[in-house]
Amino acid sequence: MYHWKGQSMMNDLDGMFSFAIWDNVSKKMFCARDRYGEKPFFFCLRKDGFYFASEMKALFAIGVKCEPDNSMIANYIFNDLVLDPNDETKTFYMSIKKLAKGTFLEIDQRGKLKVERYYSINRKESTVSPEDAALKFESLLSKAVEQTLRSDVKVGSSLSGGLDSSTLVYLINQQLKSAGKENQNTTFSARFEEVGFSESEYLDCILKDLKIENHSVYPDANLIHQELRHVFYHQEEPFLSTSILNQWSVMRLANQHGVTVLLDGQGADELLGGYPWHYKIYLMELYKSSKAAFNDELEGRSKNGFLDSSLNFADRMKVNYPSGVDFASKLKQYSFRKWGFHSLSKNALWYGLLNSDFLDLKKINLPRVEPYAACLNDVLEADHRSFVLESLLRYSDRNSMAFSREVRMPYLNYELVDYCFSLNVSNKIHHGWQKYILRKAFENKLPSKITWRKDKMGYGAPQDKWLNDPRNSDFINDNWLDLQNRGVIKKNIPLITGAIWKMLMLNSTIQFSKTDF
Repeated sequence: MYHWKGQSMMNDLDGMFSFAIWDNVSKKMFCARDRYGEKPFFFCLRKDGFYFASEMKALFAIGVKCEPDNSMIANYIFNDLVLDPNDETKTFYMSIKKLAKGTFLEIDQRGKLKVERYYSINRKESTVSPEDAALKFESLLSKAVEQTLRSDVKVGSSLSGGLDSSTLVYLINQQLKSAGKENQNTTFSARFEEVGFSESEYLDCILKDLKIENHSVYPDANLIHQELRHVFYHQEEPFLSTSILNQWSVMRLANQHGVTVLLDGQGADELLGGYPWHYKIYLMELYKSSKAAFNDELEGRSKNGFLDSSLNFADRMKVNYPSGVDFASKLKQYSFRKWGFHSLSKNALWYGLLNSDFLDLKKINLPRVEPYAACLNDVLEADHRSFVLESLLRYSDRNSMAFSREVRMPYLNYELVDYCFSLNVSNKIHHGWQKYILRKAFENKLPSKITWRKDKMGYGAPQDKWLNDPRNSDFINDNWLDLQNRGVIKKNIPLITGAIWKMLMLNSTIQFSKTDF
């Protein structure tokens, strides 16, 4: 295809990929990465050549210097970010860059490098009725599932019990039936005994309704001391919570049962406004554009039995005086940086812990995270472009590949993504219901207990309980002492509960950089 079309072939590709092609005619190398960052592409340009790999440890093995980037470490500790929102190419290691999603790279024999973006989300909005929008959405998602089911090896799916994964399992079931392959729908799940984390009620509901096979694993506190170092070895960079250990366990389970390909529901929340903060952004957008629509939304939300959710004074100030809020934010950022703080409460804790010889906060220019976006689609695009989605895709890819599994994401079919961004936001959130179009499209196909479920549990784990489990005490204390002995945190400070997880990630990053590859 490259021989026929050259760079323009990128418009014909879908799904996940990263690759390099040597063009012997132009004497250039052509490298590309998929639209949303499902697959990795790391590189290093040195005087002796251009090196690239799908894992950073491969580059370290040939002598690329493995030196942690302190600005990224500070960004993680103080902003809870594993990406730099202002520079998609940065990693946690100074010498290694990554090719940004949706871009291609060309490099010639002299080392002249050019990077160009071939894909951006299409934001051209269209007017369509809710009924027609639901039908089109169902059609595009069904087509995406059909495409991702193509395989010459066993295919299964991850099932949490939530709306996104349950919808995919339903569509997989329908298509397998049509192909005469009933009873071949295999699902894999992580379950918990703890109240507030268990979705077994919803899992069992969809399993009973569709009569499909399920294999479940019960992650517990042992994962911290037994598996964390193995997981980090494959992740290579910090991650935000123990939920990644759940996913690790599910991928291992799929490996044990010989299922090579898994379909996954990643991307639906970022497409359709599924996170809790998306609802507040939607309310702010309505409040600014139409008070009548704002009041209608709150009234409809109340009628549907949701808890009250209006805008407080600070939210209304953001809408009415965005420039004033922006100025106040800049002033606060300046004050924090002047004194070495980047937020108050939790970050003051870390300011007191870190040794200035390791991390001088006054010399690090943290990326500024915008406090307010004008509309929901702006936030959803930011989730795709800079923040949420790419980090989740990284976790999924590294966990699955650690067990030689392949994860496919039907919600990230680019035709479906572009269609969803063309829709008015009222198709995404309506009278309290987030991901409204998904619910409407499948309300007569899935159990109403799933379709019109009000709570969103997410893919979490009882992290605090795990970290306080006595089985992890020695492991945690050893990591704490490691950081003190390395001069990263100050001596003679007792272990602080609120700092444990980031402390483990910080030490894992430093240990990884000292691994002999």
